Amino acid sequence: MNTTENKDLIRMVEGMIDRILYLEKGHSLEVEGRTLYPTEIHLLLVIDAGGQGNATRMAERMGVTKGAVSQTLSRLERKGMLIKSRDPASKNELKLALTPAGQKAARRAREATGHVQQRYGEFLAGLDTTEKEVIRRFLTTMNGIFENLE
Repeated sequence: MNTTENKDLIRMVEGMIDRILYLEKGHSLEVEGRTLYPTEIHLLLVIDAGGQGNATRMAERMGVTKGAVSQTLSRLERKGMLIKSRDPASKNELKLALTPAGQKAARRAREATGHVQQRYGEFLAGLDTTEKEVIRRFLTTMNGIFENLE
């Protein structure tokens, strides 16, 4: 692959990142009179998917700081989306439970992105093992690049 092709691919990746950032920043969710913002929605989905009550692990998964997770958990609790308490078995773990409003918000957020995930699945279903491995290697490398930027 020549330099021009590499630059074109880099521009495509940057364009995709810009689109994702734009879409995420522009979306909020109204649930029972409360507005949830992208970081709050993302954390609700992590918790709903069985996310641990460990702020460090959630921060790593989301690509944010532990402090950002702690602040977002507090906002979600104030908004009535979750209940958090200390896990008596481990001082570093929290017990996190979505309230009915939090469950409703997570369900609505998943529904809003379900069509995109369906299209991803359809695209991936048409690829062979080698093509999927190239995508896996690319995404793994990109995640490593982003982790090293922090």
